[in-house]
Amino acid sequence: MLDTLITQYEGLKEQKVSIVSQISENQTKRIVLQECIQGESQKEKQHYVTSDLLDKNAEYQRLVGEIEELKKLKTDIQQPDTTELRQKKSLISRDIDELKKQLYIKTTAETQKKRIQDLETELKTLSQGLATLEGKEFIADKFNRAKIEAIENGINGLFATIKWKMFKSLMTGGEKECCEALIDGTPYQAANNAAQINAGIECINTLSKHFNMYLPIFVDNAESVVELTPSESQIIRFVVDEDCPKLMYGEELLKLKAEIARKKAEEAERRAKEEGKENIKESLFA
Repeated sequence: MLDTLITQYEGLKEQKVSIVSQISENQTKRIVLQECIQGESQKEKQHYVTSDLLDKNAEYQRLVGEIEELKKLKTDIQQPDTTELRQKKSLISRDIDELKKQLYIKTTAETQKKRIQDLETELKTLSQGLATLEGKEFIADKFNRAKIEAIENGINGLFATIKWKMFKSLMTGGEKECCEALIDGTPYQAANNAAQINAGIECINTLSKHFNMYLPIFVDNAESVVELTPSESQIIRFVVDEDCPKLMYGEELLKLKAEIARKKAEEAERRAKEEGKENIKESLFA
């Protein structure tokens, strides 16, 4: 139906153009004839009236008749009603716009889909790379832990009672270098004074043996230690002895010690004799 109306409309337009063209052409011929007639009327020998000439000119009369018929035909041609066509054109234009939107959405969706596929491919590649790096990191951490254990075991093998903590574990899973002495599992700072002194002597013994250099050791607060750790170095310490009236050292101290030892021996011998006498008395009265 729409195609038929469009065809009719186009045919009417062509007829209209043809009629207008014929009218224009006839009017041109009419003007030319009028100019010829006016030229003839200006001649001195001619005394005819212009109207008489036109009436006698058959060609002119024929052209005038054709012009009138064309004018009448032009008047009879009705302008076609294009309202329905315009409405249909509007609907078609709207459908075209909707299709364009859908096409744009489809094109955008295909572009986004391709982009998603590219990103998924890239993610897969990055995941493989990450897995490879994590594997290398795991091997590196494992090697680092083994190295740490080897270092700690090597150092701790040089000490009898002290254990050294050379690395500290972090919450992130890594290791941080440190140097902390443990005395029977207790940190050095938390140990008592006697344990700290003996630990110091043990460190000196290890270093002296390693460098083969033995120097005198001055021990402070030695009175708080019941038994000092043995050492191949000379140990110098101050002790409190109620039998010493003053600070003594050297030969004087040795003489005093010998005198004290002699007195203790005499006292022990005296006590032994008294105990012997008491035992004899008990046996006699028994």
